[in-house]
Amino acid sequence: MCRREGIKPHSYHSWTKEFMEAVKERLTRDSVRDATQQELQALRRQDLELKQSGRRSVPGGP
Repeated sequence: MCRREGIKPHSYHSWTKEFMEAVKERLTRDSVRDATQQELQALRRQDLELKQSGRRSVPGGP
């Protein structure tokens, strides 16, 4: 393939390595972001539950 496209094999391997490292880094960041989103959603649920339970215990509340 390198010969057909006129690319030096060393350049091809360097580009491939750079690409794979960039993909790995991006996937790692996405995983971290997903975990953070899950934690944020859980905290929002807990906050809502606490607010709702607080309203029930307040005299004159709904």
